[in-house]
Amino acid sequence: MNSKKSVLLSVFLTLPLCLCLPAASTHGADNTPGEIIFKVTEKIISSLKTTRYTNTGYKYDKEKGILYSDCSWFAKLVLKTNLPAHYDELPKNSRNSKTSLAKDYFNFFSALKNGTSRSNKWKWIEHPEAILPGDILVYKHQEASGTTGHIMIAMSKAALIKSGQYSITVADSAWSPHGNDTRSKGLYSAINNGGAGIGDIIIKVMKTKEEKYSIAGHKWQTKSTRFHNSVILVGRTL
Repeated sequence: MNSKKSVLLSVFLTLPLCLCLPAASTHGADNTPGEIIFKVTEKIISSLKTTRYTNTGYKYDKEKGILYSDCSWFAKLVLKTNLPAHYDELPKNSRNSKTSLAKDYFNFFSALKNGTSRSNKWKWIEHPEAILPGDILVYKHQEASGTTGHIMIAMSKAALIKSGQYSITVADSAWSPHGNDTRSKGLYSAINNGGAGIGDIIIKVMKTKEEKYSIAGHKWQTKSTRFHNSVILVGRTL
């Protein structure tokens, strides 16, 4: 072996091991509560064979890939099973006091926004560009209807498409699909095009007099011609 190769070999053998092997990831770094929500949601949707939107007769059969639910029960399935302490902190004003409805999420996030409530497990997210996968989006119906509102799980960051408008991919259990939706692609049986799935919506953002941002409406489907003027609040697990 010539002297040059001998020197190179000697240097290599004396290098610290950490320079030769990739650092192992830690549970805390790779599994924030939001990342857990995102991964669990993605896993549930990708394993579906049949889904249906319903307000009664909820059912989840993991082995058979069956999920019958509405938005609140779907959110409960993801949160209660994997982040029970976070879910238990949400108010539950429904009749059975076991499930947090859309209005419960909305009122809870509203209290965090206004500073009338504090939490070490949740925070309100103001600007759409701060939304991360795993965040919870919710709006509340202002008038009496069959439901109290709607709950969605962010599956992407919000992408600016024009001034004041952002596209975002969400997961939910709903009566109809969103844009570019798994429920419309024949990947599994979505009875009457409803049930659990992942698709794209558009949100409309306005700036208030107090120089704060507000999500003031949304398009249920990306090709819709009009916005639903429902205030959307965003919450994040900590």
